[in-house]
Amino acid sequence: MPAQGKKNIKYQVLCVDDEAPLLDICTVFLEKSGEFRVTTAISASDGLKLLEKNRFDAIVSDYQMPGKDGIQFLVEVRKRLGEIPFILFTGRGREEVVILAIDNGADFYVQKGGETKAQFAELAHKIRVAVTRRTAESQISESEKFLRTVIADAKEGIIVYDRDMRITLWNRFMEELTGMRASEVIGKNAFELFSFHKQNGIDLLLNQALTGTTMESPDFAFNIPSTGHTGWARGVYSPNFDVHGKIIGVIGIVRDVTERKEAVEALEESEKRYRDLFDHNKAVMVIVDPDTGSIVNANAAASHFYGYTREEFSSITVMDINIADTAITRNNMATIVKNQGAVLNIKHRKKNGEIRDVMMSSAPITLGGRQLIHSIIQDVTERIQAEDALRQTNTKLNLLSSITRHDINFQITALMGYLSLLKNTRTDPALNEYTEKASEAAQHISSIIQFTKEYDTIGIKTPVWQNLYTLAEIAAQQVPLGNIRVKNDFPAGAEVFADPLIVKVFYNLMDNAVRFGGGITTIRFFAEESTDTDVLFCEDDGNGIPFEEKERIFDKGHGKNSGLGLFLSKEILSITGITIKETGEPGKGARFAMTVPKGAWRIARTGA
Repeated sequence: MPAQGKKNIKYQVLCVDDEAPLLDICTVFLEKSGEFRVTTAISASDGLKLLEKNRFDAIVSDYQMPGKDGIQFLVEVRKRLGEIPFILFTGRGREEVVILAIDNGADFYVQKGGETKAQFAELAHKIRVAVTRRTAESQISESEKFLRTVIADAKEGIIVYDRDMRITLWNRFMEELTGMRASEVIGKNAFELFSFHKQNGIDLLLNQALTGTTMESPDFAFNIPSTGHTGWARGVYSPNFDVHGKIIGVIGIVRDVTERKEAVEALEESEKRYRDLFDHNKAVMVIVDPDTGSIVNANAAASHFYGYTREEFSSITVMDINIADTAITRNNMATIVKNQGAVLNIKHRKKNGEIRDVMMSSAPITLGGRQLIHSIIQDVTERIQAEDALRQTNTKLNLLSSITRHDINFQITALMGYLSLLKNTRTDPALNEYTEKASEAAQHISSIIQFTKEYDTIGIKTPVWQNLYTLAEIAAQQVPLGNIRVKNDFPAGAEVFADPLIVKVFYNLMDNAVRFGGGITTIRFFAEESTDTDVLFCEDDGNGIPFEEKERIFDKGHGKNSGLGLFLSKEILSITGITIKETGEPGKGARFAMTVPKGAWRIARTGA
């Protein structure tokens, strides 16, 4: 056996037992693999002293000890140190002790007795699993904490209801809007708490959202007697899905439209007051003839936003700024007149050709005996982008928990298989071979865990320009290629605008080729440019993929392993509109083509 080196140690373990010989045996068996460094203590009190001065990845403790027993030691550890992995090493016939241990937060228990090697192999396995699980849970917890902070600080009201319409989330915006603290509303039924929900028909929209349909309310008045807060709001209510796609409640996005509503009501009081308010208001406003679509008037804010002078506005129509089909635009104007108002989320074109997402709040008015439409336009481009980013964050969080557990479990299975073979091997050459394979599997686990650190910035990192040659090189360093050669033919300076996780895509493509390609000698990366799109390729000279499998390989759960690699790759690429498909010829190798949208590919300039 090679000597244990510090650089190979992955787990610092504290073993506590009042039997010194057992501590010696535990130390020998655990440290033999080179992964563990064991520190021992002969009592719970001594163990607590060591824990005050040193950092350990896991604790292994006997149950029956003088002074504090193993359960009392566990309770004290949880009180002082929180969720450090804790494994109870107890004798057989103590099922009641096992139940107590689990109830008090133990991760696992291992029974003493039986064949020594098998017993300590199980103990080592439980330590690895406990540490890995706690690490993954910690990463997920941090990501969820960040997401809660984003929701709490949002500039719009966010309410989450369960299926019984009890409120489970109430952000700071809602506290400021209503004057009611989250502690006052969490757990309470929304219909009982706010009578105006039923008065304004909000209850019907919430119940409709539970069927899977996103609903938007008209402006509705609210009045909170307990705080004296009153005003107008508008809500969008969407089904809230769990990770399995089941509707578990409703998410409500509430906007305070009090100022806009009051502004419209003030305009209706008198044409003179309206004119003053219209001309000097900082909100973008236009007045339109619903019969012709001509722009009768536009305020200074509209001129600044669209880039047209007031004289130029008089020579164009709403069809010149609304990119929708003319028939749709005319139908929208008719609807506004018929329904005495509407709020539309549409796209407008500025004079310079720039397209912006806008929320247009419109209502019919009468000026000089003519029925016209008054519209207030709000640029919501950045808000929509933020909402898209929030949805992508949820997707990544789900992918994180799924891919981490699947990949790590697969590799641990391989590791334990090789260790089992090692146990039954008697000749030194075979022992060395299996030991080497076990070491490679362990290193692969380490690589996967290291790779998941990229997810720590989920929801923070936005898509950026990335050098393709560098991405392929980085991914190749993480894959156990053996004798397979990687040919990186991406042109110098070639960059793609994509999510930072695109390096995981390159890794997955190479890793799948190595493990399942069959007879591969070369993996090649290259690109082809065309007028409308650009295509990135990853191809190999292996057995290829059968025709009937070409579409199914991107399905979640399909494949020889966890079935998540190509599914994850497709999801990562889709974040910035990149598509992927397999175009190789069966028997001649696999070829994955990644089509990049126009504008998301470039050759960056280098040098002066």
